[in-house]
Amino acid sequence: MVGVLMPWVSKDRWEEPEWSLGWQIAEWAESFLRVPGGKQFGEPLRLSGWQLRALADWYAVDRTGQWLFRRGQLRLAKGTGKSPFAGVVALAEFVGPSVFDGWDAAGEPVGRQPKAPWVQIAAASADQATNTYSALHAMLLESELVDEFGVDLGVTRTVLRGRPGRIEMVTASAGSREGQPITAAICDETHLWSRQNGGRRLYATIARNASKMGARVLATTNAFLPGAESVAEQIEQAALSTVGVMVYGPQYEARVKDISNRDELVAGLRVAYRDAPWVDLERVAADCQDPDMDPNDVLRFHLNVNEAADASLCPEPHLTAVSEFFAPGEPVVLGFDGSRTQDATALVAVHMTAGVAMLVGYWERPFGWPKSQRWEVPRSQVSDAVEAAFARWNVVGMKADPAHWLDELSGWQNRFGKDRVHKFPVWVTSIVDEAVDAVQTSLRNGNLKLPDGNDPLDGVLRAQVMWCRVNARQVGTRVLRSLSKPDDGGRIDAAAALTYALSAKLDAMKRGWSTPDDPAEPFVFFA
Repeated sequence: MVGVLMPWVSKDRWEEPEWSLGWQIAEWAESFLRVPGGKQFGEPLRLSGWQLRALADWYAVDRTGQWLFRRGQLRLAKGTGKSPFAGVVALAEFVGPSVFDGWDAAGEPVGRQPKAPWVQIAAASADQATNTYSALHAMLLESELVDEFGVDLGVTRTVLRGRPGRIEMVTASAGSREGQPITAAICDETHLWSRQNGGRRLYATIARNASKMGARVLATTNAFLPGAESVAEQIEQAALSTVGVMVYGPQYEARVKDISNRDELVAGLRVAYRDAPWVDLERVAADCQDPDMDPNDVLRFHLNVNEAADASLCPEPHLTAVSEFFAPGEPVVLGFDGSRTQDATALVAVHMTAGVAMLVGYWERPFGWPKSQRWEVPRSQVSDAVEAAFARWNVVGMKADPAHWLDELSGWQNRFGKDRVHKFPVWVTSIVDEAVDAVQTSLRNGNLKLPDGNDPLDGVLRAQVMWCRVNARQVGTRVLRSLSKPDDGGRIDAAAALTYALSAKLDAMKRGWSTPDDPAEPFVFFA
């Protein structure tokens, strides 16, 4: 089974595995373990709907008794019970019926206790590892399991008396863990495991150790930030193409269009928390709408969505009639994003004082053109459009992506001045990040407006801004942003040209540009 919804059939329908030790483990857990926190602390444990289904999935076997899943991940909202669930799995791998031991008379699989368990609870920091270990520890308090199985509870690790067996927290460097013969591992909060903190290296080491022992690795996480290259993202990507990787949780995603709308928010929270009846949704909703709450945190931690609130460049840009602002001689800046044969080429103008944008020219491969048919951007038409823009308006500055257009760019610099025509350094990530932040902020707060007209070029600019994505990538301690196409493809060249134009405007203002009292006559170009 492959796919991020796997092992569910759809987002709304779960299909019970044919054979699983999960039901026996659930019965065992509810017989021995205690509620680890909250109002019911210390009472006999009762597993919720998602926990029962996830146990059935994780412990599913085929007709030969082999596990269906070698590794897996639970991705659910905060407060849904991931840490207690991980504690159940850790204890089952320690002293529960978690080893396949044949079939009963009814043809159902039977489990037995591991003989020499070595279970690791791993995290990027000690505080994170404590989340799961503390839940596990609390589940055993006043439990008959402690005496019956000879369990010696410790602050940072738990062992079996008189025979080999341990549960331990792991937060040390990956190198120091190489080669350990573990029988199971729980990786907690994998959305926080990155290259920078050694999390990806630690996960790779644990996975290698598990592989040589035939052990399995289960991760728990909140929704991750796409592009940050966390272990959580790595696992979900693997599930899309790799057999034997279970991902449980995308079924509980709740996409809310307007978090400030109370009814929409509560409806979304009901989806994300539908198997966690102990959660007070009204209280969570109030917290989500608190002015101090980051909208990104609402999406990821409470609505279970792998997306930052700023992942869309601007889903609802401010619109206005723009033609009146682009009369001859008006001060504008230009942004140019060029291609040769594949992507489109776009030229955008932004008015210096009004903050309105207009798509001046746009060229892309004709719709339906056969792939075998070669097509190139009509370079002479593009050059004519740039010349005409300088002829019509008072062009304060221009920024252009130089790829594929170096000769033309040099010509524009010679003709109109290097002080006005500049390369936009798309290879400098910090400058790209600054430009993307500026255009996104200006679009969303209305300082940068788009045309509301019916002209086809107006529609192209609006559409590309609305579906353009902002990709966030973790580099050291910084998150650097760049523009990217939506998952289903589509052009964003007009949005890129808009970004370059706004960058040119901000540079001009930094240099002290202001509206001249007596604007000069526009330069007129005669073809």
